Amino acid sequence: MPRFPQLIALVAAIAPIGPASSSASDDEGAAVTFAEHVAPIIFTHCAECHRPGEAAPFPLLSFEDVRKRGAMIADVTADRFMPPWHPDPSYLPLRDERRLTDEEIDTLARWVEQGMPEGDPSKTPKVPEFPDGWTLGPPDLIVTMDEAFEVPASGPDVYRCFVFKLNLPEDRWVKAVELRPSSRDVVHHALFFAADSAAVRAKDGEEGQPGFRRMPFLELRGGLGGWVLGTRPQLLPDDLAMHLPAGTDLLMQTHFHPSGKVRMEKATIGLYLADEPPSRRLRGFQVPPAFGRFALGTIKAGDPAHTVRASRTIDRDIDLISIGGHAHYLCTSMDAVATLPDGSSKNLFRIPNWDFNWQGRYLFERPVRLPAGSRIDVTLVYDNSLENPNNPSFPPIDVTFGEQSTDEMGSVIFGYVLADEQGGDLRGPGGVLSLQDDDRDRLRNLFRRANRPGGLEEIGEQLSRLDQDGDGRITRDEAPARLSPVFDRLDLNGDGAVDRPEQDAMLDRLRLLIHGELGEVGEETEDAARAARPEARGRRLLDRFRSRRSPDRPGQGAGAGDPGGDPS
Repeated sequence: MPRFPQLIALVAAIAPIGPASSSASDDEGAAVTFAEHVAPIIFTHCAECHRPGEAAPFPLLSFEDVRKRGAMIADVTADRFMPPWHPDPSYLPLRDERRLTDEEIDTLARWVEQGMPEGDPSKTPKVPEFPDGWTLGPPDLIVTMDEAFEVPASGPDVYRCFVFKLNLPEDRWVKAVELRPSSRDVVHHALFFAADSAAVRAKDGEEGQPGFRRMPFLELRGGLGGWVLGTRPQLLPDDLAMHLPAGTDLLMQTHFHPSGKVRMEKATIGLYLADEPPSRRLRGFQVPPAFGRFALGTIKAGDPAHTVRASRTIDRDIDLISIGGHAHYLCTSMDAVATLPDGSSKNLFRIPNWDFNWQGRYLFERPVRLPAGSRIDVTLVYDNSLENPNNPSFPPIDVTFGEQSTDEMGSVIFGYVLADEQGGDLRGPGGVLSLQDDDRDRLRNLFRRANRPGGLEEIGEQLSRLDQDGDGRITRDEAPARLSPVFDRLDLNGDGAVDRPEQDAMLDRLRLLIHGELGEVGEETEDAARAARPEARGRRLLDRFRSRRSPDRPGQGAGAGDPGGDPS
């Protein structure tokens, strides 16, 4: 994952499509049929993914589709393993919740117990229609990679930037971006940006393959969200939209995870556009910042509860619009709570059982007002023991921050707008992405200065001299105008000042950029032990799944409603 907090805005909450579901739980003795009771549940909550061309491994669009996997469906829904909806429902409500009710889960279980009858086929609801495979309907603009990229069968994770040519004559505003990978099994996530057309087209085709490796930070003109395994696109609420300037192309950075087979990836992207600019600018921050690079520490081998705690104090009234999280395999839970100036608290977001394979960005049902002075506290817990079936290392090893899936990171990601903002500069989310050309030239000169012997120390001394009152903190009033576009990004804890640790963190990030560690992502070499981990993890996950299946439950064995005992 990119390590600058301003370069990420993972999107996509889950929008179920289909008829209202029906439950047979009101009468415990009543017959449960597919046509009247089960089909509405499946079509509403499952068919969107379980259809041809989507990520799910099999369709669920007919009675026979559902009957032959009925026992498994009852099992995974009872465990709430499916449909995948991980946020804690006792926290603030989120839009388009896909979680099944207790009554729906009971209906599926009783249908299996009764032998899975079809009922009257004429009472089966119509199978949902999905327009040309696009979740949100026909896009306003569709672009496809010019050539396919070859993803190797094995080796470390691959990070690659791809250029989608737009040829925009004027500025546009984006409500949503929908990605359709051609090889879903190797694409873990993708990030979208508006980037200078001439600059990124000149880099395209590196090493004889489509795209290029290094993220061109100084050529980015704005963030456009992203796609991650387990999520689907959703239109931004109200009139919110993301800026897509004239003279830019869509740049996609993709994280590939080799699957054991060579794959050819040729993605297609749909853009959903707004007619007018938004009235307020969508912004974002992370807690802890930089995906936890400076907070994670070392997760010791065998530690079942490595805990990271981080806070951010809000110095202006804001409305939270969206929330989500990111971490890798060792994370087990994440929690975000806001304490308001009056001492009251709001439980914002919690995932009690983190799953690397199902990561989402969720929209709050209603904007969440946090007045100035509110503090957000985030807690992330990691399990690096043998008892964690998701642990990619066997035996466990010490794990630190890194971009490979076998490394770790972690943060909760917030999307917000200023409560009192109307109009103004709406061109980007702040930070590097909204810099103008002269600012970019100054930043390039900064990189050159920092790369000279003693350059970073010189920059650090100049930064400390901005602290006019000598209290160790640079306030907004003390900061020069040229720092205003990036002040919020330097102020990691959001207290309205850049203190000494935050100044050091900025120099660390500058050092990483100069030495290529933020651009040359996915270059780490894995040894033979790491290469064997995915297979070992797969065996442990299968063992865990099998151990959850109760032998006393009707129809659980191979051939009982699921020919061959298919565990997928």
